[in-house]
Amino acid sequence: MIKQENVPSFKLNAETVIPMLGLGSFEFIEDALGLGYRHFNISSLEDCFKISKAIKESEIPRENLFLAAKCGFDFEKYLQVLETDYLDLSIADENNLEYFSQLKRLGEIRAIGLWGVNFDKLNDILGKGFEINNLQIELHPSLNEKNLQEFCRVKNITVTACSPFGQGQDLNIQIIKEIAKKYSISSAQAILCWHLQEGRAVIAGPSEKNHLKENIESLNFKLSETDLEKIDSIG
Repeated sequence: MIKQENVPSFKLNAETVIPMLGLGSFEFIEDALGLGYRHFNISSLEDCFKISKAIKESEIPRENLFLAAKCGFDFEKYLQVLETDYLDLSIADENNLEYFSQLKRLGEIRAIGLWGVNFDKLNDILGKGFEINNLQIELHPSLNEKNLQEFCRVKNITVTACSPFGQGQDLNIQIIKEIAKKYSISSAQAILCWHLQEGRAVIAGPSEKNHLKENIESLNFKLSETDLEKIDSIG
């Protein structure tokens, strides 16, 4: 089992850090908690009920968990179901940024993120004075978003890769398969190593229970700089 303290994390702001490997689907939430997952990306009240029940049964302290959510103006309902008085990260859009900024000032949100905005939109939002700590975007070897990533690095915005395998299609890229074979790991593990070593958080949604263990075990491997560059060259 990967211990929680061995899961790498990055500082989002003065109040919180983000574990770099997160979970975005919760069919196997009890197993995930047992394996060491502590970062959960929540997108519905149904998710909240599943997570709340599993956390309660696990007896893991709230301060050892990282709860992120796309909850919109249902924020208070999410807190109620999760039985917590704050979210570590709330994923906003243009329509609720002011609302979430107020909640952050009140201490009910530790950090604010955005989902799926492009360079121009992100720059516009920052120009209006909003503090953005995290950007969730579709990002995988064949869609690398290098310019947007560099902009986020300069602005101290952590990037979270959603759809890290390109809906599974990138698992079959020849370069990925060759690198995976070289390290005796799976293509998924090779891609996760690439994401994590390049400083991105990752949200994965395993469709099978055994993928939970496979994904978190990617933390045990390191790719060479040459192999990281080969994956970078794909997209």
